[in-house]
Amino acid sequence: MKAVLDALAAKFGTVNVVVQCAGIAAATKVLSRKGTHSLADFEKVLRVNTVGTFNVIRLAAERMAASTADEGGERGVIINTAR
Repeated sequence: MKAVLDALAAKFGTVNVVVQCAGIAAATKVLSRKGTHSLADFEKVLRVNTVGTFNVIRLAAERMAASTADEGGERGVIINTAR
């Protein structure tokens, strides 16, 4: 994620907007004829959807906080969506 933000800053000079809408899901029953839902698959969903979201927020916020505020005092905005 740092490399992506670095590339955006190199191309546009700053990063002041991040729209985050990624997420995954496992279309699996908790218990089926094949057995129980894989804990590893569930942990992957949580890691991508929660840890991944937080990672983007923290890295983008750090970069935005270090930038110069605009005439309204704003440094940037982060928009998170959920599926």
